[in-house]
Amino acid sequence: MFLGQKLFIRPLAGLNTIMKEHVLKIKGKRYQFLRVGTKKRRLVLLHGLAADKGVMAGFCRPLTERYSCLIPDLPGHNGIEMKGIDCLDSYAFYVKELIDKLGWKEFGIVGFSFGGVVGLRVAELYSKKGKIIPTVLWASPLPKEISRILFPIRVIFHLSGALPKELHKKISSSKIIEKGSKLMKIDLPEAELGPIARFDNSCIKVVDKIMKAEARLADEVPKLVVYGTNDRFVGINLDFILGDHNIKNTAFRIVENGGHFGTKAGQGEAIREIIEFLRFSEF
Repeated sequence: MFLGQKLFIRPLAGLNTIMKEHVLKIKGKRYQFLRVGTKKRRLVLLHGLAADKGVMAGFCRPLTERYSCLIPDLPGHNGIEMKGIDCLDSYAFYVKELIDKLGWKEFGIVGFSFGGVVGLRVAELYSKKGKIIPTVLWASPLPKEISRILFPIRVIFHLSGALPKELHKKISSSKIIEKGSKLMKIDLPEAELGPIARFDNSCIKVVDKIMKAEARLADEVPKLVVYGTNDRFVGINLDFILGDHNIKNTAFRIVENGGHFGTKAGQGEAIREIIEFLRFSEF
């Protein structure tokens, strides 16, 4: 069911970028997504926790300039309800139903942070039907021998998830987030304050359950895993990544300051690694 579309205007890198925001209902579920670009090759871009589609579009602007991109809001974000979302599979099926509805056959997936975890599971669902989807996981928390969410962030998430929804919304809409990020020496872009205020904190319990589950890097999915040094959210096990880990169909890249709240140069280098991987991927 098509509900409509509207122009979506948000300042990206100092410019006003106009994109079309689409709204659909599929099997009773609401979808909000951006369609950006008119190139032949297609990408699905999935945002991280407490972000949204607009943040991801700005963050991955070099990708939106090279590919036709589908960028949805994930459940628990930007007003999309958590109804029926209680595990990783339900997140993945939510995204897959949108892709199938739009009739996309050949595409790649790039997910940042938690979006990478969801994206990998989406690709795995397609692989069970014989379709190979090249996938990029950027700064994503994975099995504990590879990476992990750092302890201070886990504490903040648990406290946030325990708050009553209205109290969480009130705190998120105040100056507390800005002051807290400065205390943690995190340069939080102004564009990300709105998505944090609209974030459904009940999502945290589901994500926590997903992160505690035994995860794996699906052998059948060709993938690039990119991490940044000095990441304030995700810690990495360099000995494992740089060692003889023997994980099939997986390439690792470590980029200086290329992860969460990294430098502009570092994140730019991470995107160049992603573009290089996609350039040689079939989709």
